[in-house]
Amino acid sequence: MLATLCFVPLTLHAGTSDCYAIRNQDSRNLCLAQAQGETSHCYAIQGMDLRNFCLATLKSESSHCYSIRESDLKNQCLAFTRGQSSNCYSIRGDDAKNACLARDRGQASHCYSVRDMDARNYCLAAVKDERSYCYSIGSQDLKNQCLALTR
Repeated sequence: MLATLCFVPLTLHAGTSDCYAIRNQDSRNLCLAQAQGETSHCYAIQGMDLRNFCLATLKSESSHCYSIRESDLKNQCLAFTRGQSSNCYSIRGDDAKNACLARDRGQASHCYSVRDMDARNYCLAAVKDERSYCYSIGSQDLKNQCLALTR
C-alpha cells in the first residue's frame, strides 16, 4: 500500500463503486470516506495511523495528525490540513514529497518529478481531476481508488 502517498483530492466525487473493488480493506474504507466525505468509514480503518489521517483530512482538523506515528504520513497530514507545503519538505521519500507538494499547491508540475509511474499517474489524476490518468495505473487497487476520486 502507498501509505506515504495517501492523496486527498482537491474536490470529492462520489464514485463508491470503484472503492468497493479495492481488495485491501483499510484502503477501501479510506476510499469510501474520501469519495463520500463521510468520517464513519474512517472508524472502520484498522490501522491507527491511516484512521487518524482519514479523520484529520476529512474534518480538516490537524489535531488528529499528531496521533500519527509514521513521520512521513504525519507530515503529509499536517500539510493537507494546514495548507502549508512546508510540511511536505519534511517527508523523506522524494515521490511522496513531490506528490504532497503537487496536492498542496495544486500544481501538476510536481507530479512529473514522481518517479514511480503509478504514483505519478495517480498524482496527475488527483491534481488535474482527470480520470484518464487512472487508466495508466498498473496496480488495480490504486487504479480503483483513483477512479473513485476523479471525474
